[in-house]
Amino acid sequence: MTNSGNTIRFELTDGKVVDLDKELARGLRLFYTFLEIAGDFGEDSSQAIPCNATSQVFSSIVEFLEHSRSLTKGQCSSDESTDWEKRYFSSVVNNLAEIMNVANLLGADELLEFLCNQVSAQLNKKKASDIRELFGIEYDFNEAEQAEIEEESLLLESM
Repeated sequence: MTNSGNTIRFELTDGKVVDLDKELARGLRLFYTFLEIAGDFGEDSSQAIPCNATSQVFSSIVEFLEHSRSLTKGQCSSDESTDWEKRYFSSVVNNLAEIMNVANLLGADELLEFLCNQVSAQLNKKKASDIRELFGIEYDFNEAEQAEIEEESLLLESM
């Protein structure tokens, strides 16, 4: 398998090798820096860069990068983008932590900011019990501890 020269080859944790367009790779701070320091790979390079992501997570990141590129080129309206963002977030919510970790590792800052904003919006004005349910967090306080927490909360709210 040879690299076209316009792509960077990544080897993913599930053994798959994926070619990513260099233009998209420049949206990843880690690889943008790598390209600036190391220069381009040769036309016939089959060297793959190891990437600590599964193909599912990597494809979710690439999907976001492609959408971001289409926005920059003016290929979709803000309404279309908002609808896409809602669909995208609901499609990645089950792998959110893994996608955020890999996005952070790769330096996909725009994706990381988007996901953090979406999580923040999901948590905004929710009760603790709703947040525990949303993230599957077990409630392990006994009644005495709960009463103490509620009392402290009331004191803090009155300040």
